[in-house]
Amino acid sequence: MPRKIGLVQHEELRHLVEDVRQWQADELDWSDVSASILLHGPPGVGKTMITEAIAGSTGATFVSTSYAEAQKAGHLGDYLRTMSAHVNRAISSAPAVFFVDELDSYVSRQGSGKNFSTYMHSVVNGLLEQLTKLNDAPGVIVVAATNHLNVVDPALI
Repeated sequence: MPRKIGLVQHEELRHLVEDVRQWQADELDWSDVSASILLHGPPGVGKTMITEAIAGSTGATFVSTSYAEAQKAGHLGDYLRTMSAHVNRAISSAPAVFFVDELDSYVSRQGSGKNFSTYMHSVVNGLLEQLTKLNDAPGVIVVAATNHLNVVDPALI
């Protein structure tokens, strides 16, 4: 289960980095690594920088995506294909840090309007499928960032 961190504690990040290093040295099973973090706070507080630092400190590949990046690929099928490609890159590059920025773009599927709700339902479900793949992949840390935690679909949290 992800930790919801408003102000990231240096000690928690140090612990995560040490766990990954122990896993790399075959001293710790991946199932014992707390490999997901949810960062939230106003723009400009360093959520992306923290995530890049985790990747750098663990020697992991940094794979970054966002709702907007996947959406610019085109229709829903293209969106889902783009998201899947990023996930597959992270899995094949393990150790990796998979960063989902703008998590607040994945608003609750309880939104208003039938078309909006149906589309977002598909998008959130697609992301949930990809997060499940990442969760099952040893060596992949998942970090998500949002400016507005209150609008994120609860299933993602």
